Amino acid sequence: MEITDWINIAYILIVLIVFIIQHFQIKKQNNLLNYYDRIFTIIKIDEIEKYVKLKEDNIKLAYDNKSKTVNNLLERSEKLSNDAEYLVNNLSKLEHTNDKTIQLIELNKEEITECYNFYINEIDKIKDEELKKSINDSLSQLFIKHQLKRDKIQKEKN
Repeated sequence: MEITDWINIAYILIVLIVFIIQHFQIKKQNNLLNYYDRIFTIIKIDEIEKYVKLKEDNIKLAYDNKSKTVNNLLERSEKLSNDAEYLVNNLSKLEHTNDKTIQLIELNKEEITECYNFYINEIDKIKDEELKKSINDSLSQLFIKHQLKRDKIQKEKN
């Protein structure tokens, strides 16, 4: 064998060694890139879970606030109903003149109007349409109940 053959063999061996070294370096870099890719994927999933959890907490808080508002409105309407019934029952016992009675009726009317306007304004603030409808239905039933009582009282007076 001649020197050129040895040089060619040496050159081929050097190229093979360089190829093997580069192959292992590329494989090592791919493993490192895959590792980082997995880490970034985990981080993104954690962020998404945090976002979803935050959204769920916001929805729960909004529901609790609406529930408290509705409960307060219903308690106030029951109290107003009881107060109105008490006033109607005691109105017949008053021994004052007609002017005093008319003044009290006007005061009641003003109070009920203000309360009704307050309820309407509070209901308008609620975004849940189903909840609004439920409250409106409840208020309508209360109105009908008291209208029937007023009609009954009017018939007794005549």
